[in-house]
Amino acid sequence: MDATTTPPSHRDAHLEASLDTSTLRGLGLWSMGHLTTIENEMRAFIKKAPSNITLDMKEIRNFDSAGAIILSRILTLSRKKKKHLTITGLEKRYQLLLDSTFECININDKIPEIRPIKNPFYYFGALMIQEITLFLGVFSFAGEIIMSTLYTIRHPLFFTWRSVLSVFQSNCYRAMPIVALLNFLVGLVLTYQMSLELVSYGMNLYIVNISSLVVLREFGALITAIIAAGRTSTSFSAQIGTMIVNDEIDALKTMGVRPLELLVLPKMLGILIALPLLTVWADFFGMLGAMIIAKVEAGIDFYTFIERFQEVVPISFFILGISKTPVFALIITIVGCFQGFQAQKNANSVGRRTTNSAVQSLFLIIIADSLFSVLFSWKSM
Repeated sequence: MDATTTPPSHRDAHLEASLDTSTLRGLGLWSMGHLTTIENEMRAFIKKAPSNITLDMKEIRNFDSAGAIILSRILTLSRKKKKHLTITGLEKRYQLLLDSTFECININDKIPEIRPIKNPFYYFGALMIQEITLFLGVFSFAGEIIMSTLYTIRHPLFFTWRSVLSVFQSNCYRAMPIVALLNFLVGLVLTYQMSLELVSYGMNLYIVNISSLVVLREFGALITAIIAAGRTSTSFSAQIGTMIVNDEIDALKTMGVRPLELLVLPKMLGILIALPLLTVWADFFGMLGAMIIAKVEAGIDFYTFIERFQEVVPISFFILGISKTPVFALIITIVGCFQGFQAQKNANSVGRRTTNSAVQSLFLIIIADSLFSVLFSWKSM
């Protein structure tokens, strides 16, 4: 390479080579804005140069981090080309800058690549970390809801009561047909399966006892909560996630409005009111389905069924079933809103969070119902 080629500007960093091309002299400003051609010159020189090269840098000026980065790249290239490049003449402060820059640029070469062993234990551990992180996130979100609730209790005038009515209408009034139909069918099917065995033993009247226990204490509240999780929890996630996509949450924060108090608390209060009422509605239609099958399969007329119901079914069955609904309502609200706030600003994230909301709500509701069943059975012993 002819290093005496005229550079774009005499102030720019450039090189001059000796006749045997084993020694280079660095000239000009080795600083930001003056290094446009020097790296290409050095690369071309190293390809043609002998195995030992000396770069004399005593005549350079204004050596900064940009020049150190270029020089570090050149040193790395010379090593890859198996050329021994020796840099001389740098001032002590410039040499320290070059050494630290070269070390930072090449630090990744010193770190061996660690490939995780992806066996069943690895996947199990990754799943556990993911679930623990999710639990901590939900737990933290629940704490924020508690603090917002306490603030709202102290400042009730700032609460949006109209939003509560809107949530109640969409998640109670509009859910009544599907809740009635599903619980009617559940009562119908369960009583039919029981009647096949009880009638064969001549224990027709016990259909009233068992169907009342199953519907009032277990399935009325559980089926209603599952329907609410499918309808309500997903709608909460989709609504909040869409607001994040449209930057509406950021706009609320900019205006000084707390998103939890505006979006979460009205939903939580609305569900806490709606779910017990829906459970009462569900119990009625569940028992109606049981009465119809008891008449068709076991010959128990409606009057006899109601009379037997009043005699043998304690009010505790109904109370225990209703007492579970506030916990189910909190699960639906917290999980649905939490997943909504975790959404990112794209449609795929909103859809994924909506799906997670439904799955996690159903899972936690079934877990909670199982714990209630064990607790109530233990207390009744």
